[in-house]
Amino acid sequence: PSRGGGDMILTSLRTNQLSGAGMDWYARYLASFEACDVDTFLSFLAVDCVVQTNSRMPYYGHDGLRKTLQRYFEAFEVVHEPINIFGCDDQFGTEMLTHFRSRGGAEPILIPAVSFYTRTRSGLLNSIRHYVDDSPLSS
Repeated sequence: PSRGGGDMILTSLRTNQLSGAGMDWYARYLASFEACDVDTFLSFLAVDCVVQTNSRMPYYGHDGLRKTLQRYFEAFEVVHEPINIFGCDDQFGTEMLTHFRSRGGAEPILIPAVSFYTRTRSGLLNSIRHYVDDSPLSS
């Protein structure tokens, strides 16, 4: 399959409204996550970025997110499969399939997700909202 950034799967991408530079940035952002590289991933976020999943309490900034990312990356491998990307380079939403595999080698778990991103004038993310039913990951 056609892949971008890290192992990102691009064959299902139907709509992309980002510019070429915006898509390159997004592919590098996802590749840093797929590579489980905490420092590189955090370099895409403003130091005071707010990250929230569903109605859970948000994470605030690099310090609030670092340990959670480390635990997450120890538990899972992830590959992203964007389906639609709507918006512009500094504010956009994505619909994607997320392929999770536990580090224990279990069968992959495919989970649909929708995320919304806002970037600062300097290009760093200052707001990320994920909406996903991730309950299969804890079963």
